[in-house]
Amino acid sequence: MPFFIYLLSVLMLVFEGSSAQSISPYLTEKNFQNNQNYSFEVDGIINSSLAKTNQKNIYEKNILPDNFSKNYIDSNTNIGLDNQVFAKGAIKLNNADYLGVTSKFEFNFNTNSKNENPNLDQVFLYLDNNLGRFEFGNYVAVNQKMKYGPARFARGAGGINGKYLEYVNLPILNQDSSLCNGNILSPDCTNIKHPRFITLAQSPIGHGGYAKGFYPRDVDNFYNLNSKISDFNRTNFRALRDDSYEGLEDALKFSYYTKKINQIQLGASYAPISSNQGFTAKTARDTNDIKLTNLLSFGINYSNDFDNLNISASSTAEYAKPQTKNGIARNELFSYDFGTSLSYFGFTLGSSFGSWGKSLYAKNGNYSCEYDYSKNLQLQNCDNSSNALKNSYYYTNGLAYQIGPINTSLTSINSSFQKNKYSAISFGVDYKIKKNLLTYFEITQYKFKSDQLNIFDLSSQIKVANLTQKIQNNNGKVFLTGIYYLF
Repeated sequence: MPFFIYLLSVLMLVFEGSSAQSISPYLTEKNFQNNQNYSFEVDGIINSSLAKTNQKNIYEKNILPDNFSKNYIDSNTNIGLDNQVFAKGAIKLNNADYLGVTSKFEFNFNTNSKNENPNLDQVFLYLDNNLGRFEFGNYVAVNQKMKYGPARFARGAGGINGKYLEYVNLPILNQDSSLCNGNILSPDCTNIKHPRFITLAQSPIGHGGYAKGFYPRDVDNFYNLNSKISDFNRTNFRALRDDSYEGLEDALKFSYYTKKINQIQLGASYAPISSNQGFTAKTARDTNDIKLTNLLSFGINYSNDFDNLNISASSTAEYAKPQTKNGIARNELFSYDFGTSLSYFGFTLGSSFGSWGKSLYAKNGNYSCEYDYSKNLQLQNCDNSSNALKNSYYYTNGLAYQIGPINTSLTSINSSFQKNKYSAISFGVDYKIKKNLLTYFEITQYKFKSDQLNIFDLSSQIKVANLTQKIQNNNGKVFLTGIYYLF
């Protein structure tokens, strides 16, 4: 039945027609016809996809390794349909000035229960004039829009920043009989850290304010776990062309972009508070233990063509000040990113590096220091600890090639967040059936490696013969194929 639904949706798309060529959130001079002083358009993307996952065996059962979280991502075939609709209007103030408004709506369905009701995802005003572009509303900041690098030219379903992450089970607590001396409620478990990972080539705000984990941020030990936690990871829905985890990046803000001078452009954004979603929906649900104020974003990029050669480079950064929530004080957020790409004829080669530093690291509590590997779990204590947390970072590489209607890419990401490692490599192909109709195939392989303290024999303070992981890592592959229509 799921395959029949997928096939039917594909056939419906194949027989559609349209005249739109691309999707932009802005209306410009080409959108005004017959000397009209106003314009209105509706366009968007309809993406029908079929996914197959292959992951660690313990993550293919109905119940996840903690023995109570429901598994929404198994090895069965999953069908998805995600829709993004842009309603755009603009008026021409004079020959070079345009005042416009854009609203983005989403509606998503998936057979693995990762669904979203129709919602208003973004809405903003913009003014284009000789000084540049001004934006005000719930829209992404300049540091997310001005980046170059592999995540920007990935094909298929988006490569390393794409849709495959919807079908990935993040590492979870392992309720094994030998964990915590055979008693899952033993006080020895209170110092186990739930690992979080950088899974996108993005800033902290692009991750929803912090690195990604299976559990909400304020669940920091076994005593806070309950059956409702299993619903948290289900909300990680990703529409085609998403390159962030929805939430904080759409906070109400003001942005400005300069005109290009010698192919160089500058940009800056300011949001007074991260929780101001305006009229938009916060579709990535998380707890509110991280609240940011005075969010600043900066960007500079360069792109120039030399006959058949294109050179592009970018540098972006973001800053925010956290408020103390739930008794946890945090470091200020400061992160930056460098990205480059080089295109020659049909080939594109690129890379990027992003540093999170110690952004939003806790200053107190279990997550304010690294494990002391000379001590067992019960004796882990961050008070006056010399095991300072290291900086977090990611780096990406990619290669793409285009020949006629066929586009291919190979992209990879490696990251480290508080010694929790993540890596993924993605190969994607898409083919333009006709002007506004494309089909794609993608395969992505991923691997988690969480920072863990080996379980000790508490009586003798030596490692037991069969060391048991307190966190069950995951690795696997995601196969994606689909067809999408631009209208």
